[in-house]
Amino acid sequence: MRLLHFYRPRLPSTRAQDVQVLQTCHALAMAKYDVSLFANAGKNTPTVWKQMGLEHHPRLTLRIAPFRHPGLSGLWFRHQVAQWWRGSPGVILARDTRRLLSAVQRHGKGDHRIILETHGLESLNHPDCLLYTSPSTRDS
Repeated sequence: MRLLHFYRPRLPSTRAQDVQVLQTCHALAMAKYDVSLFANAGKNTPTVWKQMGLEHHPRLTLRIAPFRHPGLSGLWFRHQVAQWWRGSPGVILARDTRRLLSAVQRHGKGDHRIILETHGLESLNHPDCLLYTSPSTRDS
């Protein structure tokens, strides 16, 4: 099954969430998912696997932006996501709800399943958001 970890870590990195995202993707690849992760370029990207303490796994597609410029890497990221989105149905593990909402508005949900990994209380600030309440409960 295809899985997109929808987050833009900077790799390599020592930031806890960047390390966690790459390790999660690696573990899911070991569990036989075909995982894609699109990342911003950190320093010394050719040694990303060594610096992050992991071995490359054939089921993990890690693509690192060829640009360090934020605008160019953002365009690159959106292009990678659009290509993945057009593929066969898969699972989107989303850590970034703002970018996820933008992608769903741009591409539609399609037949993809979305799993939210949330760390905030966005649902309290936006109770009418379709990602947090179903249409049947919202209208009652």
